[in-house]
Amino acid sequence: MELIRELYNTGTEQLALSDLNQLIKNFPYEGDVYITRGWFYRDRKEWTLALADFNKAIKLSPTLASAYLERALLYHRLGNYNAALTDYYKVLGLDKDYFVPIVNIGLIAYEKSLIQEAIAQWQKAVKINNSVEAKLALGVALYFQGEQETAFENAETALKCDRQFAELKYLQENLWAKHLLTDAAKFLATSRMQNFLELN
Repeated sequence: MELIRELYNTGTEQLALSDLNQLIKNFPYEGDVYITRGWFYRDRKEWTLALADFNKAIKLSPTLASAYLERALLYHRLGNYNAALTDYYKVLGLDKDYFVPIVNIGLIAYEKSLIQEAIAQWQKAVKINNSVEAKLALGVALYFQGEQETAFENAETALKCDRQFAELKYLQENLWAKHLLTDAAKFLATSRMQNFLELN
């Protein structure tokens, strides 16, 4: 499967898709192979085909947390927050310490103006995994709650680990939506954050 992902990541899409289809013919009852082809379709924004493969993976392997996560990420990207939340919680029912759904539940809560719930989710993700994304999101949220010093400390710690999170386009690719992106832009434009980014 790693070889197939390498093939389609290097541009030989038709060969990769052909290999994925052959793999599914050889292992038609393995949920993992449908997830892999679902990634292929998702990366190419072929949402219907990706969703069909994630659904098939879940049908074949109903206790496979990664299948629900992939479907949740697709629903989340398409703005179907209720369906995404259902699947994120399903993932956590199978693996309570899986930090990605926890971070993303926080992202959805923030978009719904459930700020305290978002903060609680991100604090949980930081505790479980020391998540860089959760730390930055926490920084943004706490800044607008008036906890400025804690906000800056969280954000600076996060961005020392991964500077990509200072880019709004990267945040958007990671499912940060309008409300949080707007607040992140204001937060990152503060003089303290600008000085930090210039020096790091």
